[in-house]
Amino acid sequence: MKRDFPVGPLQHEEGPVLLDVFRRWFPELSAASLAETTLSNTNNLIHPPILLVNAARSEKGETYLFYRQGVTDAASRLIHGIDQERLELLKALDQPPVPVTVWMRRYYGDQGLDGENIGQMLTGLRSLAGSRGPETLHHRYVSEDVAYGLAPMEELAHRFDVATPLMSSLIDLYSAMCGSNLREAAPRLVDQSAIVE
Repeated sequence: MKRDFPVGPLQHEEGPVLLDVFRRWFPELSAASLAETTLSNTNNLIHPPILLVNAARSEKGETYLFYRQGVTDAASRLIHGIDQERLELLKALDQPPVPVTVWMRRYYGDQGLDGENIGQMLTGLRSLAGSRGPETLHHRYVSEDVAYGLAPMEELAHRFDVATPLMSSLIDLYSAMCGSNLREAAPRLVDQSAIVE
């Protein structure tokens, strides 16, 4: 269970009301801006790099443990690199640049999370031990985390002149491997002002 999970509404004034409603069931929620909630989604940062490094396994339908066997040093470096691009975007938006490792400690610190880097954290967290890798590349780690996570983040970054070479390469690679333009599937950003209120 994630602790201290940030919630930020599209309309800033709705925040306190929504928190009151949802805290009945999820008391661990905390108030946040839409930028914080949108750009702190660890799934977008973690799933696509690990799946990319294990693409051949998944495409062949092999059974493997996503975090225990799938997180390699290369996957860890990719996650870190994409996280660095995300942090630059947060700075451009005048938002707190909170690294993915800090989010992981915040979410899972009381559940035995340990490690100095993201790879050590993911391979050591007991609650992730049995998570199996996808048996296809046509999986939510692509259709959600790339198309609805990384692609809109890339578009927002480009609007603020933040370079995203790794993020952009990942979107290109998945588009080529899956045979569909994931940027076209992504929701369009109309007005970024709502994100930073």
